[in-house]
Amino acid sequence: MLRRLATLLAVAAAELSREFTLPKAVDLSTAKNALVKGDMHRLLSYKSIKTSRESGRVHVNEFRHPIGGATVERCEVLRSGPNQFQMVVTAASREAPFGETFTTRVVVTLRRDANNCVVMGATSSVQWNSAKRPPRILERQIRSAAEKGSVNAYGALAKWLETGGAPVSRTRFRLLRRAVLGVAVGAGALLLRPKAAE
Repeated sequence: MLRRLATLLAVAAAELSREFTLPKAVDLSTAKNALVKGDMHRLLSYKSIKTSRESGRVHVNEFRHPIGGATVERCEVLRSGPNQFQMVVTAASREAPFGETFTTRVVVTLRRDANNCVVMGATSSVQWNSAKRPPRILERQIRSAAEKGSVNAYGALAKWLETGGAPVSRTRFRLLRRAVLGVAVGAGALLLRPKAAE
C-alpha cells in the first residue's frame, strides 16, 4: 500500500500543468477542431506532417520536430461532449538526446468555465520506457525540457486561438530551443569526457 502511494506521489510530482483561458469569441468547437486538425503543428512550423487514422478516436501524426527530429505522435480522444473535450497525446522523438528511452505524454482538456469561456488545460509528463536512462542530472533536465516544451506548445496554440490566427511571437520557442540544446550539449560533454586515470 505504501509503495503504491509513493509511486502515485512520484508521478504527480513529475508532471507540469497549465491552464489557458480563451476569450469568449473562441467557442469549444473551434478550439477542439484546432487541436484535432493539428493546427499547432502548422503554427510551430513542424515539417512533413503525415497523419494516419487508427480508429474514429485515434490518429497518428508523423513530423520533424525542430529540436527532437523525427517524431511520432499518437492522439487519442478520451472524452468529447458539448461542454468538455479531452485528448491524450503521446510523442516519441528518437533523434532527441536519449529519445529512445522516453515518451512525452500530454493530456489536453477543453472545458467551459463559470463565465462560459473555454479553458484549455495541458498536463505534461515524461514516461521512461527503458531501463537504460541518462545520468540523474540529465534525466531531470530532459524531463523538465520535454514537459515545458509540450506545455509551451499548447500555450502557443491557445495564444494563436486568442488572436484569431494572427502570427505568434517565437521568442519563447527560441528560449526553449536553447534550453534543449543545452541538455544535448551537456549530455554529449558528459558522455565524451575523458575517463579519470586509474
